[in-house]
Order: sequence, then structure tokens, then C-alpha cells
Amino acid sequence: FAIIEETFKDHHMSYNIPYHILDRYDQYDIISKYGVQDTVSRVILNIYGNGTTTILKNDTLAFYYSRIKYLNIKYGVNEDNDYFIGIRDGYENVRIPMEIGVLKKKNKIFFLILTSINGISNIEPNELSKLVKN
Repeated sequence: FAIIEETFKDHHMSYNIPYHILDRYDQYDIISKYGVQDTVSRVILNIYGNGTTTILKNDTLAFYYSRIKYLNIKYGVNEDNDYFIGIRDGYENVRIPMEIGVLKKKNKIFFLILTSINGISNIEPNELSKLVKN
């Protein structure tokens, strides 16, 4: 999966960049950078949390599981975060069980996220990858 590079560091949202909230849940927000998206030639996925594991990675699929604190996606090494999922203020000790999938099909890249409806109930690693592969 040459187009994706993963890191597992405590990186926060880029600062002094205009973002808007795509979705807001009780314990976390999903945020996107404002503006028109350039053509994506590289994806840098940063997952920071507890128990982070790579479930599967090949030329067209990549799946990860973590109890996340932060998840950042950016499209260049020295670029600002294009997407950010992070724990909201007041929930700093909460970690969200989440499976993250990246699917490359033809000239498109899809990001898939599976978590429980309340964000804190446990999900098992491999649930999302089983759905996609079937």
C-alpha cells in the first residue's frame, strides 16, 4: 500500500488553520480543514491511542484498530492535518474503540471508520475488515 504511511505519535490538530466540524459526538469530534482538496498522491495516517495494531495491510487495503485519543490524516509530510478525530475537552481520559480502514480502488481512496454508537462500548478488532472483505 505504497500510497499510505502510518505513524503512531501524540500529534494534535494543526493550529492556526481554519477547520470546521464534520460531526460531533458525546466524547469526540470529527474535524476537516477548510478549502478545496488537492489531488491526493500520499496519505499520512497518524493513530494515537491504546492497543494500536495493524490488522491487515496490502496493495489495496489497510486496517487498523485502536482505542484512540487522536487520529490525524494529512496528504503531505510537511502539510497541516486535513482531517482530525479527537477527544473533546472534559473527556481526556476516554479512549474510543475504533477500527480504521483505508481502501484504494481505481483512482479513489476511501476512509472507513467503525466505532460503537455511543463511542465507548467495545468493538473487536477485525469487525470492519470482515464486513469489507465479504
